[in-house]
Parts: sequence; structure tokens; C-alpha cells
Amino acid sequence: MGFRIRKSIMVAPGLRLNLSKTGIGTSLGGNYGRVSVHSSGRDTFSSRTGIPGITYMRSIKRHPEPAGARQQAGASPPPPPPLPEEFKRKKPGMFAKAGEKALYEAVIKQDRTMARAAGDEHPDVRLAGYTLAGLWMMEDDPGQAITLLQWVMDSDGDPATDAFVQQYLRTSVELGLAEGVSVELPICREAVGLSLAELMQEAERIDDAIHLVEGMEPTGSTAVSLAELYVLEGEWQQVIALTDGLANGDDATALLLVYRGVAFREAGVPDAALEAFKMALRAPSRSAQVRHLALIERARTLTAMKRKAGARRDVGKVLAEDSTNAVAQALSEELNA
Repeated sequence: MGFRIRKSIMVAPGLRLNLSKTGIGTSLGGNYGRVSVHSSGRDTFSSRTGIPGITYMRSIKRHPEPAGARQQAGASPPPPPPLPEEFKRKKPGMFAKAGEKALYEAVIKQDRTMARAAGDEHPDVRLAGYTLAGLWMMEDDPGQAITLLQWVMDSDGDPATDAFVQQYLRTSVELGLAEGVSVELPICREAVGLSLAELMQEAERIDDAIHLVEGMEPTGSTAVSLAELYVLEGEWQQVIALTDGLANGDDATALLLVYRGVAFREAGVPDAALEAFKMALRAPSRSAQVRHLALIERARTLTAMKRKAGARRDVGKVLAEDSTNAVAQALSEELNA
């Protein structure tokens, strides 16, 4: 397995942005392991202990696989590494309820079907069982994942307070929020809601995803997710309203300012767009991914304003730091044609 360069930034208690040079990856892991799906198409598994990972990828459609490709590659994943002795000792006691034992066995065996069945048969672990099974199924069975995660959201329960989760799953969910940016959260209602919104986005149910995120507790991660959804729908005034009065305080707010600039440009207010991009670029300590996105979007805005010299400068800054940036390369060729 190759290495992946990542940068993690703590922007607020409970909110950590993870940025990767080649895109974003999503995973569930922590003390017990990690399974990752990268936006470049790479699926990776890493673990120190073998507790199952929960994979998820932001909404980038993959090219269909040729018929039989999965069979040729082998349908079964490699066997997980053995569980550490510490976790083996942490197991349900003799008088634990049947549901707790059933869900624990599903976790040990890394079996999403067993996790779903434990939730079906035992109401006391239904919240944890459906949460785990739904998150597990996001990549391989998104339809079932939507059904299970929707039940969790409709239940008004919070997996973070669930007894099983607190007892056995000291781990986190890393979810892609936007291009180059992901957030790491505990297994909680917010993580479930953002995961469900991403599934809805992949299923082209953008309106449902927007309605879901709009109803969630306002946080930095929901703001970024909502802004991206508004951008996808061309809801420029919504993006502008969401980002009104925003200051560049961290990578998340810098990214929101980039969205604000795009919204102003598409709404026909290029001068306001340039001001937003200027604010996004004000702090040179922001991550390269966010700064490059701001420079590229400002270059597009300057190009539309017939100010190609400024656009070339911005594209040149990106290529000076990352000569492999495909978007910047394409813009450079267009500007120099």
C-alpha cells in the first residue's frame, strides 16, 4: 500500500479538516483500524487492530467497471488483521443482552449483514446496528444505506449517546465535505446526516440532501456541505446569504469564501466575487488546496472580465506550487492560446 500525504487542521473542537494533495479520502477508523476510499479511485485498508472500517466517498461518479471486472479482481476483500488482545478482552459479559452480543459478533466478524440483522431483531441495539450497517454499506449498497441512515435520522436518536457505541466503538467517521476537504467526526447524528446527504447527492436527490442538511444543527461542517449543495443547484443567492459576514478564520471559512466568490460571479457581480476571493486568499497559512481553488476561481472570474494578464498570474502561482494541477494546466493553455 502506498503512502498518502495528508494535512490535518483542527479548526474547532470536534472539527478537523483533512486535505490530501490528490483529493479527498473518507474512512472510519481510529484506535481499531481504517478503511479508506480515495477520490482518485484508490481503495485502501489500513489497520492496527482489525475493527471494521466504514468507507465512503464524496460524490464523484466513477467510470463503470467492465462486466466481470469485480469477479476477475476477486469479490472477497483481503482477510482483516487479527484483533488485538485488548479488544478481545473488551466483550459483552455473561449476562449481557442478546442484541449486544449479536452486534458485537457482527463487529468482530466485520459483517454488515449481521449488523443489520442485529438491529432488525433487537430494538435495544437497533440505533447502533442500523448506523453501523448503513455506514458500512455506503459504497457497496447505497440503496440499503439510505434506508438505514434515513431510519436513524427519523428516529431522532443520536448514535453518540448509544450505549453500544460508547462501550465498544471509540472511533470516528471521516467524511468528504467538498473538493479537497473532509471532516472527522465521532459516530454521531451529524456524521449520519452528512453521510446520508452525500448518498442523496450521488443519487441525484439534491433537493432532498439540501432539505436534510438545512434541518441539521448548524456547524462548520454542515455549512460547508450546504454551500456545496447550493453551488451544485446554482442557488447563488442562497450561497451568498449563507456566507454573509464571514471572516477568513480557518480553512473551512476560507473555502466558504471561495464558494461566495463563485456565487457572486455566477450571479453577475464580478467585483464582489473578486473581493470574496481576496478575502479567501488573505491568510497565506491556509492549506494549498483551498488557496489553489481560490486562485483558479479568481482566474476564471478575471478571464470572464477580459483581464487575462491577472488570470495568468493566478494560474502561474498555482503551477509554481503544483505543476501537476490539471485544472491550472488547462486554464494556462486556454489563456495562452
